[in-house]
Amino acid sequence: VIKNDSFVDDIEQGLVGINRASDVVAPDNYLYDSVAYDSEIEHEVLKIRPAEKIIVYGKLPRRSVKVPTYMGGTTTPDFIYGIDKGNGYVELNLLVETKAKDIRMSEQTATSAQDKLFSGIKNITWRKVVEPGEVSEIVDSL
Repeated sequence: VIKNDSFVDDIEQGLVGINRASDVVAPDNYLYDSVAYDSEIEHEVLKIRPAEKIIVYGKLPRRSVKVPTYMGGTTTPDFIYGIDKGNGYVELNLLVETKAKDIRMSEQTATSAQDKLFSGIKNITWRKVVEPGEVSEIVDSL
C-alpha cells in the first residue's frame, strides 16, 4: 500500500481480512507479521506452506489492485506470490482469487473481470481457486 508516494509500514488488519488466523503463524516469506482472512477458503489457503521457490507471498489488501467491473465497482485478487525463477530473478507473477464452488452472479462478474485483465499481461498468471490444494498445484506448474 502506498500513501504520499511511499510504501506504508503498517496497514489496518481489516484491509487484509476481517478474521485473524490465530492458528496460522506468519512465516518469514509472508508479507505481514500476522495472518488475516475473509473467507474459509482463504483461511485454508493460508494454512498451506508454499514451495521453496515462493520468495514472498501474501493476502492483497482490499482495493490495492483495482480491476474495474462492468457494473461500476472494482475487484482485487486475494493473494499474490513472488516466484524465484533462478539466477536471483524473482517474478511476481501469480495472482489467486479464491471462491466457493457455487458463487453469486456478482462474484462471477468479478472473476471474469480479473481473468480478462490479467490474461492480457505478459508474465502474470491469474487463477481462480475453489479448492485450497489447487494453489500448490499451480505453483508447482510454474
